Amino acid sequence: MSKPRPKRSKVFFDISIGKEKLGRMVMELYDDIVPKTAENFRKLCTGESGLGRTTKVPLHYKGTIFHRVVAGFIIQGGDFSKSNGTGGESIYGGRFNDESLAVKHTKGILSMANTGDPNTNGSQFFITCEENCTHLDGKHVAFGEVTNGFKILSTIENVKTLKDRPVETVMISDCGCILDKPLRSSSPSDTKKRSKNDKDRGERSRDDKDRARDRDTERHREKEKEKEREIAKSKDKDKATDRDRDKDRNRDKDRREKNNDRDRDKDRGRDRDRDRESERDRNRDRSRDDRRDRDGRRERDRDRNRDKERDDKRREERRRDRSRDRERERKEDRDRERDRARERDRDDRRDRDRNRGRDRDRDRESE
Repeated sequence: MSKPRPKRSKVFFDISIGKEKLGRMVMELYDDIVPKTAENFRKLCTGESGLGRTTKVPLHYKGTIFHRVVAGFIIQGGDFSKSNGTGGESIYGGRFNDESLAVKHTKGILSMANTGDPNTNGSQFFITCEENCTHLDGKHVAFGEVTNGFKILSTIENVKTLKDRPVETVMISDCGCILDKPLRSSSPSDTKKRSKNDKDRGERSRDDKDRARDRDTERHREKEKEKEREIAKSKDKDKATDRDRDKDRNRDKDRREKNNDRDRDKDRGRDRDRDRESERDRNRDRSRDDRRDRDGRRERDRDRNRDKERDDKRREERRRDRSRDRERERKEDRDRERDRARERDRDDRRDRDRNRGRDRDRDRESE
């Protein structure tokens, strides 16, 4: 004989965006497929598990937000400790393992969010907004589905976001488990009590009835006062939770700002190092260029001096050549003058000899 399937639980979320109340979203949990995961979600909806072992905050979705909304894909929430996707824990303490990955992801499926690794389920969940989410199959544990409130799901999906985070707060203002109405008890003890009460009422006098009415009114007032006290305690508890959440947000904000300041300081230090390195390179290039210019000027000066010495040498040689030419010309002039003087002397002697001969011939003729 097959084992009967467990009855599936139903839970609800009352959703508000900013100060506007959207209504109620109802979800059915797969207690028959993934009982451990479904029980974790149900108790987080009712808040009956008290404080978390690691986070030390109430294990309750009431007052938490949907911190991630991706239109056409998913809406994600359940981070009741940090509200940014890095916190939360399960009712079992910390994280728990995957149960079954058999259920496929279609529109309206309720599934566990994880860190990207298997067996890292906590309190964070997401609801799919698209029919074709097959890339999530085999990676996330689907444990329920939306049965009522698809219009609310569509409204949340289309809120304005900044880096997948809603600009306006999307909050689970209330949540819990939907119980079937119990049948009226008809046990023998209850029947006996009812008959005894009827008999007492029939035997009462008018004064007894008035006193009983006053007592009932007093009890009713006491119950109302007790309810008001419980509501005040619950509000105080919610305020304390909100304060703790604000502290966590401020702490996360301070941590992010410190990390950003540290990153900026690192970037500035890198920029300063890069600027110093660039300045060193420029100085090195400038020194190399100056050295090259000095060497070039020195080489040009050497070439000029060499050319000047060569020109001076050439001028000196031309001067010596001109002096030698003048000396040679003077010597030639002297030689020519001497030759002319010799020729004149020779001509004079010849003329004298000729005159003497003529004189002798004349004398002889005269003789």
